[in-house]
Amino acid sequence: MKKTVLFLLIISVVLSCKTNKTTKQTDFNQIAWLSSLKNNFKEDTSRKHQIIHYKYNKKDVFLVDDCYQCADGLIRIYDIDKNIICEFGGIIGKNTCPDFEQEAKKMNFIFNDVN
Repeated sequence: MKKTVLFLLIISVVLSCKTNKTTKQTDFNQIAWLSSLKNNFKEDTSRKHQIIHYKYNKKDVFLVDDCYQCADGLIRIYDIDKNIICEFGGIIGKNTCPDFEQEAKKMNFIFNDVN
């Protein structure tokens, strides 16, 4: 009897963890500014674009590259509320988060038309 209860408890914990992950990923698709940005990128065929979800300093952030591999392109990192967290590149070689490459963990692509 104890083994059965323990087994059911473990199964319920495992199943609840999977549900939370899926819900969180779906929520990113519901963020209005990200959705609008993706639509704009789909319409702009003159250059390549990327939006990548990262974990940085224990927070969800989004790398937005609106001109992939452009010589003077500026890459921005936004938080979920569209506040700029970091900027990289541009004509002056900006780098406001020097630890980003070491500390950030890539989670998934939100948008990518680089291929």
